[in-house]
Amino acid sequence: MPPKNQRVQKGSFGAVFSPTNPIVTRQAMEFFQSNDGFLAVKDVPFIRVPVQAGRLAVVLAEYLNRDEVQVRSSSPAEAEKATIGVGTVNYTTDSRALEFVLTAEDAAKIGYEYGMDAPAVISKGIALKGNIHVEGRFSALWNASKWTRTVTGNATDSGSEGTTAMNRIFWSDTTKDPVPGIFAEKRIFLLRTGKMPTNLRLGFKAFEKLATNPYVRQQILGGQVASVMMLPIATEAQLSTLLGMKVSVSLGIKNTSNVDGSPSNSFIVNPLDALMTYDAEGVDMTATDTGNGTATVAMTESTGFARLAWSGVAPNGFQVRDVPRPTVGAGGSQSWILDMWQGFVIVDPNFGTYYTGITQ
Repeated sequence: MPPKNQRVQKGSFGAVFSPTNPIVTRQAMEFFQSNDGFLAVKDVPFIRVPVQAGRLAVVLAEYLNRDEVQVRSSSPAEAEKATIGVGTVNYTTDSRALEFVLTAEDAAKIGYEYGMDAPAVISKGIALKGNIHVEGRFSALWNASKWTRTVTGNATDSGSEGTTAMNRIFWSDTTKDPVPGIFAEKRIFLLRTGKMPTNLRLGFKAFEKLATNPYVRQQILGGQVASVMMLPIATEAQLSTLLGMKVSVSLGIKNTSNVDGSPSNSFIVNPLDALMTYDAEGVDMTATDTGNGTATVAMTESTGFARLAWSGVAPNGFQVRDVPRPTVGAGGSQSWILDMWQGFVIVDPNFGTYYTGITQ
């Protein structure tokens, strides 16, 4: 007879068998979207695309930043003519999947021995693995070769501000104030694009060193630089207010070991780097199919980058299917299959400044 604090779970163990389970999908999506440690799903412009691969049409910034207004030669004369330049950028999404198989025997043991709701745990596990995978794809954009300007951490500021690359002092140098250098990069960004950057995304160590820099903490929390290290670490919200753009941090980690009981965890996004971008307003958009493999997006301006989801099968490029497997295992089995149609695209590399090795 089992102890009173345990329960026996039998039968279908609380699952609904259907090709696509909207309840399980919704539950998994909530876990997928709510984990604040993963930047790719919480803090990246999101576009639903009508075809798996094609071209996005966007307005080009250089056309908007021109002064083309002219004096009329006479009252009946026509006005000076101007155009809005539209460019395209190629994008792709692909199908990726993962399956959990749970036998009726194992489900009964889990329910009996641990009193655990196996389907709910699996939904959360699927969502976590989805987050890890998408954050990994996002990390491919954390590369100096992807963006127009690169800032490299160094003992001193050096190089011409007008070039595509220069050095800035390490944020981890507790004897120097990194804020003037960040403001200078905002000015350079504005001159390059006509837009002030809206977002500063940080690897974890870059955040750690920026948030604990005594000059940064002194400007946020007050007091003297010499004693400010006794005060609390700066938060993302406080850094956002200080720097005038949204600051967010990637906390996502993954276990690279396939040996049970011997994890080897590492940050998914390079912890020493950072990415400053301009994100167009409206971070959740749906592209419209204009034919010939081209989709237009309701953006009146360029943006740095976006996460894409093909909406052909699932509205957000994410779904979970419940599939009964009666021939597998004693008493049959059940599969939970995660289907994802995702991708990332750099819309305009001018709208990004990449910080590499900005902290030691």
